[in-house]
Amino acid sequence: EMICAGALDYLERHPFLDSILSRDVEIVSSRILKYVFSVEERYVSVIEDYVRRGIEKGELESFNPHITAYILYKIFEAFSYASTLKEGDYNKEDTLKIVQHLITTGLARQK
Repeated sequence: EMICAGALDYLERHPFLDSILSRDVEIVSSRILKYVFSVEERYVSVIEDYVRRGIEKGELESFNPHITAYILYKIFEAFSYASTLKEGDYNKEDTLKIVQHLITTGLARQK
């Protein structure tokens, strides 16, 4: 949750980076897109590490850590674009609650 909240705050303060990450073709060149994909790989790698630790501790289901991390990153990416919704349809606090719920109920190890 902290990673997601921090990233959303950062993108709010840096709209140019937000447009790069959303792959705005009017702004982003193919060279920048290669960089964006390398950044994405690093995020997925960090998330994968957290997922592996959660699995090892028995807190998370034993799904493929890399695929799980990629899906979590894409969920974050989708919610990071929520600020492009028409005014009134986006609320950061609600978004964070939804993401947290999806992650904790979807990945938590069933007892």
